[in-house]
Amino acid sequence: MWPVKDLLDAIGLGVVTRQRLMDHFVATGKRQSSLRELMDMCLDAPVEGLDFMMSPLLRVHGVGKKGFWSVVNGLTTMDLGSRCNNEWERRLVKVKQKYAVTGATPYSSPEP
Repeated sequence: MWPVKDLLDAIGLGVVTRQRLMDHFVATGKRQSSLRELMDMCLDAPVEGLDFMMSPLLRVHGVGKKGFWSVVNGLTTMDLGSRCNNEWERRLVKVKQKYAVTGATPYSSPEP
């Protein structure tokens, strides 16, 4: 478990996305989060009371598509260690399939 502030700082989010996620975690009473939980927020999950699936990250007020992709890109570019990198790569494949992304994800830095 990581303090939420440290986790969000570590993946290098923009000011707005970082603040919206901080607000979300405060509203839900969470002071700590696991890296796995943040990864899971990028994957589709059933929406309670509705008949469709959506990423929990996109349900956070004010995050939007650009914020969603900044989290995805932050997790992708961060060296999480071999075990976590492999875990994220499995999730990233699902994210890319969902949004029909081939190659770099939206808003990612250009390859050198």
